[in-house]
Amino acid sequence: ATGVYIPRRDSNSLLTTMIGGRLFPGWHHRARFAVTEGANRFRVEVKGNDGRLEILVDARRSAQVMPGSVFGDVQSASGFFGCAPIGYSARPDGRALDGVELHCPGWNLQPLSVDTLRSSFFEDTSRFPPGTATLDSAFLMRDLDTIWSPLPRLPLVHGTARLTLTSVRRITSAGSTAR
Repeated sequence: ATGVYIPRRDSNSLLTTMIGGRLFPGWHHRARFAVTEGANRFRVEVKGNDGRLEILVDARRSAQVMPGSVFGDVQSASGFFGCAPIGYSARPDGRALDGVELHCPGWNLQPLSVDTLRSSFFEDTSRFPPGTATLDSAFLMRDLDTIWSPLPRLPLVHGTARLTLTSVRRITSAGSTAR
């Protein structure tokens, strides 16, 4: 299975921020979310309570994937995201990554056209020099039944994850239902 690295998880749920990383994988920061949905418009604003995160996405439904995207169509994007159900995120001690696997039968991507996008993470020039992190595409997924399954922690060596094909096989054989 393929997966993604999640540099930070945020939630508006006090309970999630208190037990995340303790009773289930994934440490969460506390944040405020403001979501507005119209007939064909969507606006999501996230502000971390610690002042280190700000995100704004203002988008509208589109009949096709954004021009210039690496995805030629919605089916290509759905296939790509569908084969990457694993997500790892850092633990506060810096010694390991917490892993979860998403099970989401029957998902349906809908293409969006983004009018406004701001992200304190991607606009941080100490992480990404200007022009190196650019928007490729955006999709809407909603009304989904999801199951998050925990995966074994992935140890870090000198602050760097050693996630290889061998690690993924080891994770899979340790009880995950990774595909």
